[in-house]
Amino acid sequence: MAPLTPLLATPLLAQLSETRARLQQFERALTMTFGLLHDLLERLESKLGPGFLSPELARLAEGTSSGREEVAEIDALIKQGQQPKAARLVRELGGITWDEALALIARWHSYTVEQRLRWVQLARWLKMMSSPATPPRTEE
Repeated sequence: MAPLTPLLATPLLAQLSETRARLQQFERALTMTFGLLHDLLERLESKLGPGFLSPELARLAEGTSSGREEVAEIDALIKQGQQPKAARLVRELGGITWDEALALIARWHSYTVEQRLRWVQLARWLKMMSSPATPPRTEE
């Protein structure tokens, strides 16, 4: 296959840039939606009692935080030259492979703090939603 000529490459690069911007908008919207869902579930549970939420909704309510502590920890590990430990943390947070974690750590400095926070929040949500729900404990 012949390489793309500059005339063909320019529209493709423009499309890629537009797609990247649109994806970032979706990520921001999804993060905001999860945050609002978490707030709503917390308020419902506080008003209607701890047994009100189904196990799935209770799990969603538990699984969120701002992600600031995790991002600060990853930043500190990278700054200290401890990329393998940072990759392990990223791997545990996101439920991703070692290769994916190492690639993310290699690019970590290129992301803004907002993008890092979004990644931590979304990774946590995706991991939680893909793991099976644990049945609620019952007291006998």
